[in-house]
Amino acid sequence: MKKILLFFIIVLAISCKNESKKNKNKEAIIEEKKGNFPVELGKVFEKHGGITTSKKVQILSFNKGEEVHTVSLNSRKTTVNTPEYSLGFDGEEVWLDEVKKGTFKGNPTFYYNLYFYFCAMPFVLADDGISYEKVADLVF
Repeated sequence: MKKILLFFIIVLAISCKNESKKNKNKEAIIEEKKGNFPVELGKVFEKHGGITTSKKVQILSFNKGEEVHTVSLNSRKTTVNTPEYSLGFDGEEVWLDEVKKGTFKGNPTFYYNLYFYFCAMPFVLADDGISYEKVADLVF
């Protein structure tokens, strides 16, 4: 019993120590922000054409094989059209319309925006609701 109590005390002490470090890091991030994101991320945006240019684009459309993905960047309403099925997001629900039942293999809720995040990188990292936090450098 004493060992279990000692274990919890150590865990509590470590977590409290880490919390103060997190608060210091968050304060540093706030000071470094340019817009709604850290300065370092702003530099990445600039190398990809700039966040201002990206915000002007209304629609992103790309092909993945026979699939045609079309995304409204402001609302994130999405359609994926193929000869066999169409699926998308109407702003509230994910929908699926198949020519023949069972044609689409997979989870429409997961799939409808999967490739969008790869194609729209790094600019999806400027979305509202994302919070940034500095973390320790990764050492190999």
